[in-house]
Amino acid sequence: FYCGLCKRIKKDYGFMATLTLSYDFAFLSIMNAGFNDCEAKAEKCRCIAHPLKKTVCVKCDSGLQYPAAAAEILIYHKLRDDCADKGFLKKLAAKLMLLFLKRGYKKASKLYPELSKEIEAQMKLQASLESQPDCSIDMASEPSAKMMQAIAHYISDDDSHRRVLERFGYFLGRYIYLCD
Repeated sequence: FYCGLCKRIKKDYGFMATLTLSYDFAFLSIMNAGFNDCEAKAEKCRCIAHPLKKTVCVKCDSGLQYPAAAAEILIYHKLRDDCADKGFLKKLAAKLMLLFLKRGYKKASKLYPELSKEIEAQMKLQASLESQPDCSIDMASEPSAKMMQAIAHYISDDDSHRRVLERFGYFLGRYIYLCD
């Protein structure tokens, strides 16, 4: 799924976007494919990371479109946050990546405008909370939880699945923040 998602991100958002790929979104791809009964086929393919040896790659276009878009939206906002928080070199790297990812972000935001707005709002809230000297870890983890809840929301159209996915996403977001 990792390789399949990488191929999908490259196809939809360009080569530079593949440099932001993480196992978090490979996991989202597996969940998305499972909940939506996507037919996944494994095939051998080449990539920039393994140019001499073919690796197994999942082909599951309908199951990879949403995770690719969600990754693009979240990474774009994370890089914007990095521009505000990090040291000079990290700010510079984030600003350079933003130049390459802006077009892909706009494309993904058109596909999922509500998700994009929710992530943007939660990132602003997180930055605001983290700048407060009396902010507790519990308060600071809330925006990450809400972002993951929003991402999990779009995995399924079934309302009973959505409730479970949203709660899972919420607690996963809190866990990720606490680990980070």
